[in-house]
Amino acid sequence: MRKILLSFIALVGVCLHASAQGMTATLQSGDNLSVFYGVGAFKNAYAEAKDGDQITLSAGTFDAPEENITKSVRITGIGAFEVSANTSFSSLTVSGSDIRIEGIKFQSRLYVSGSRNLIVKRCWVTNLDANSNFQSALFMEDVFNNVNCLKYALGFTFANCTIGYFKGDQNQEANVGAVTNCVLYYTGVLPWAIYRNNILGEEHGFDIGSYTITCAPPSEFYYNFLVPRSGFGSIELDFKEGCVNIGNGRLSDSEVFNDEENYPANPKNVPNGDDGTPVGPYGGTGFSQYPAIPRIISKDIDGKTNDEGKINVKIEVKAEN
Repeated sequence: MRKILLSFIALVGVCLHASAQGMTATLQSGDNLSVFYGVGAFKNAYAEAKDGDQITLSAGTFDAPEENITKSVRITGIGAFEVSANTSFSSLTVSGSDIRIEGIKFQSRLYVSGSRNLIVKRCWVTNLDANSNFQSALFMEDVFNNVNCLKYALGFTFANCTIGYFKGDQNQEANVGAVTNCVLYYTGVLPWAIYRNNILGEEHGFDIGSYTITCAPPSEFYYNFLVPRSGFGSIELDFKEGCVNIGNGRLSDSEVFNDEENYPANPKNVPNGDDGTPVGPYGGTGFSQYPAIPRIISKDIDGKTNDEGKINVKIEVKAEN
């Protein structure tokens, strides 16, 4: 409980200092707190961090360290989906084990080569890349414009995500992944995976005409729905012998997306999947745009002391699951 309280106090400090001091990074190492300022704040906080530490970032675009992120730290921003206020990096390279990243927008790339047990949650990633193997990665409630790295994935899970495009070479058959309650606007090359309660469709940005998605073993498909873009060809699933095909269906673009493409996706009027909840990212475990740490949604701080020499401070916070 004490560590949770310290994390909240640190977050309050970040918000109160940010307007006066600019961008901040708060490092919680055990019961010790340190605050760093400016575009290099994250670099300085990471340099001081140890395995198991928490780094909490304010709004702003931070410089990334020259070296890879190898320490087992948790990096949390204020959110990735607000236009006016988010935490962002141009790019970041993560190659350590047991690293968790939440509430951050990656404007160019997130490199995950060499990582193990990486968790990326409630982030916006323009390009997810790797040039060497990474293992047991979990991506939850994220937005990906392009996923370019699955040929190097040794086990992966995408849950409640919006994925613009799976690109690049196929993953290895021995490293089947899981894709659950996601929207894939344009599937490109489907990796070998177990697909459950997803929406598979065609991106609204261009016309690729009619095409066929080849579904080959060891992939399995349960209660997924094809949603071709209105007026631009059709999509077919070609299930090869040995590929599981259970409960998959077809819906129209107007039924699901009202002919609009959103990041994150917000599908509507879709049936339930095999777990009894709607397919897509708002089914399953749901989708939140905010990190799980408490965030300040309003504050009222008196400009002068009262008769007792104290300043009245009222802060309203909200925490997501």
